[in-house]
Amino acid sequence: MLKTDILNLHAQSTPLTDHRGVVWAPDNYFMNGRLNPQLHPLLDSPDPDLFSGERFGHFTYAIPTDPRDRYTLVLHFVELFFPPTIRGAGSAAGFSMSGATVKPC
Repeated sequence: MLKTDILNLHAQSTPLTDHRGVVWAPDNYFMNGRLNPQLHPLLDSPDPDLFSGERFGHFTYAIPTDPRDRYTLVLHFVELFFPPTIRGAGSAAGFSMSGATVKPC
């Protein structure tokens, strides 16, 4: 049997329902970092508030999973801090899962 539990998190302190009816839970399962209280709506999106928040600093997420199962992880990001002219030049995002480094596409 295929297990289809889906967890949608977004970097804000309250839940959000997007234009497709998908519910995004508030930021959870994190350790350290800070949630920016200032929101920056992404005006050219059908869901301008979905990517308007951010967690910043050095932080990790520990999302509870069953180690006997397999999971697909999909991450969506928007750069709010660096202007378009230097995006990528100064971003220091790094990812690891279960101790292995993951390179973003």
